Amino acid sequence: HAQTVRSSPQPKHKRKRKKKASRRDKRACEMALPTGYSCVCASALATIVLALMQLYRDELGGEAKMTIVGGFLGSWFFVFVLTAVGNACKIAMGNRHQTKLFPEVLVCLALSVFVSALVHRVCATTCLLFSVVALYFVNRISQSIHSQPMPSSSSSSSAPPLHHQGSAGGGGGSHHKAKQRGR
Repeated sequence: HAQTVRSSPQPKHKRKRKKKASRRDKRACEMALPTGYSCVCASALATIVLALMQLYRDELGGEAKMTIVGGFLGSWFFVFVLTAVGNACKIAMGNRHQTKLFPEVLVCLALSVFVSALVHRVCATTCLLFSVVALYFVNRISQSIHSQPMPSSSSSSSAPPLHHQGSAGGGGGSHHKAKQRGR
């Protein structure tokens, strides 16, 4: 009788864990902050970075290594301003609004390069480079969070390799699948 109890499919406490895991997955898809709060926080952080760059202007422009640090700070200014502008547009134009390359991204990029140029010319150049890299990663993160999940396709339904193109091998795959379905 003891062996029968141990071989039960799932104890009650394990079923509860599955429900908690699905709730955790739902929370992972939610935003960390609401749009309004995110806009305020991003604006505050952009202001802090701007103030620090102007406060330490002499140190950031004094040495070659520090000009690179100044450009890196300028790229953080870019990310914060872009976040603030994107959230402000989302508040003003609705949840369906998407930040586009022109005008939002380019205006924020020009502003961050200008702010970095106030510190040093090399800071402006490195800010541009760091900002482009940051934009790539921001876009990647945004796509992973906001894009619709694509239906998974099996390897048999993917496009045929290059050597199968043409009349000889092009239609054979779908004919073979139809034969398998008929069995």
